[in-house]
Amino acid sequence: MNFSSHYGFKVSPVSRWFHIFPHVDISFQQVNATFDITDNSYLEALGILVAVPGFWLILTLLAFLIFFLCCCCCCGNNKKQKKLTPLKWTLGIFSVLCCGALAVGFYGNFLAHEGIQKVEDATQEMRVFIQGFHDRVNRTEFILTQNVRENLQQLNVTFKQAGSNATVQSELLELIQIMSKNISQLTKRVRDVDAALVNGLLKSVNETIHLVELFRWPATFAVLSLLVIFCFILIGAVCRTSRCLLIFFSVVGLMSVVICWVLVSFYLGLCVAAGDFCLEPEPYLHKEVDPFFNTGVVQYYIHCGEKMKNPFSKSFKESIAKVDNLERSLGEVKELAEPNFPQPKVCT
Repeated sequence: MNFSSHYGFKVSPVSRWFHIFPHVDISFQQVNATFDITDNSYLEALGILVAVPGFWLILTLLAFLIFFLCCCCCCGNNKKQKKLTPLKWTLGIFSVLCCGALAVGFYGNFLAHEGIQKVEDATQEMRVFIQGFHDRVNRTEFILTQNVRENLQQLNVTFKQAGSNATVQSELLELIQIMSKNISQLTKRVRDVDAALVNGLLKSVNETIHLVELFRWPATFAVLSLLVIFCFILIGAVCRTSRCLLIFFSVVGLMSVVICWVLVSFYLGLCVAAGDFCLEPEPYLHKEVDPFFNTGVVQYYIHCGEKMKNPFSKSFKESIAKVDNLERSLGEVKELAEPNFPQPKVCT
């Protein structure tokens, strides 16, 4: 059972369609389709899928070569001029069809850009939320390690001075030690919570997505625009029956075929990998994140919409208990210190 059906995550039909592409290795043995770029067998299967359009490109170029050789041989022996009207209509129709296909490419590139931007915005929102929590945690740690600890040190110095009651003085110093121990334990709990936050990982993912899309979106748009210009050149050459434009298009058209199939290879591998990840992302996420974070934390992040045990609840409960102990100890210190020490020297 895949991730989407088990946890209610809705996967688009396009992702499912790319996911069902055959994943086979070089010996045509079935390979596990679960997304894992660290698995050599999986990368080999993706490489074979990427190579299929490349193989088709070679066949296309070979067909062009045979066609042009036949044309040259036939045209060299037959000097009778033939009507070019059917050929012009054929070229015109195919150029219009190519423009339509490129329009679909523009629309697909636009949809892909919108989808990637949504992912980028979502990771940015998570970064902002977690960064805010991270800042509050750091602020709490600063208060505990600087302000509260400094006050305890001042109290310790004050209570070490000769008081009116040696027993009270001993009890106060013992309470200060207990409070210092509670603060150390509380600081450790705060640091544990901060270490469990995946803000650094989210930052890396967000920056990578932004950098890739910064180049992918305009580059794909530029290539598609260039191909449209080539189609217009062909339409102009057909309309004017321009020999120069037809020769020019024969060169750039061949280059366009190469560019198109290279793009098909790139996007096919990318889309199949994305489809595999969308259908079942959890194994790869655990494999990559578990060495750095607690498994319970990873599960909590992945299935945050479900009723799962909060991995931070234990640290929170223990921290609250430590704070309660500090308040009780502070009350006892105040009760014992006020009758026996000068008020200006007692920092509460």
